[in-house]
Amino acid sequence: MLATGTGAITSHILGVKDQVIVLTLVNKVGGAIVSKPEIKTTEDLKGKVIGTGRPGALAETIVRYVLRAKLGLVPDRDVKLLPVGEPQLALQGLERGIVDAASFSMPAMLIAKKKGFRELVSYEKIGIVYPYNTVTMLRQTAAKNPELVERFLKVIIEGIATFKANKEKSLAVMRKYLRGASDDVLEETYQYTRNELEEVPVPSLPVMKSALDMLSLQYPQAKQTDPSLLIDPSFVKKIEASGFIRELYKK
Repeated sequence: MLATGTGAITSHILGVKDQVIVLTLVNKVGGAIVSKPEIKTTEDLKGKVIGTGRPGALAETIVRYVLRAKLGLVPDRDVKLLPVGEPQLALQGLERGIVDAASFSMPAMLIAKKKGFRELVSYEKIGIVYPYNTVTMLRQTAAKNPELVERFLKVIIEGIATFKANKEKSLAVMRKYLRGASDDVLEETYQYTRNELEEVPVPSLPVMKSALDMLSLQYPQAKQTDPSLLIDPSFVKKIEASGFIRELYKK
């Protein structure tokens, strides 16, 4: 399935090791903490309310990690976190003054900035890496149906190449699903996504280590989890060795 790596990683942390990540499309977290204009520095967040995603979801986990590990702020003590759910609700919360800041991914981050709110902390600029978009499957599926897995991954890899090479087609699809987004937001989102998608989407051990470090604030046992058990890079490595990816980018 296509998902963030959170499900597989959390399962491993809790001792259920039947899932494995076989491909990672994006290894960075594209988003930011966006605040009211009067909040000019991260120090100004003390005593304020930050809107997040659902409790336990990746959107909340990232905020907690960034506050504690990167900004030296203790969640629920220095800063109050308020689960607001979907980006539209977070934006409404900012506009109505219910929250002082909120965490947004793309393209909601761009929309918030265009409404006059401040990008206070860019996750990419502070070096947050995470298996943000992955193909995750049951380990037994990978073992019993390797040819099926390889064919499926080739479709994903070909889709990445098409997205990067065919801008107009990609924008048309984005326009369909991001209804109401302006042309400039679509353009910026396309360029950002194009840069973030991995041409050779091999699951990365350092990225898994980073993810475990991030999740250890919520699950202390993550520090004892072996990151190598989370991934099976053999499928993408085999596809790369065959020349399949190289040929896609020659077209």
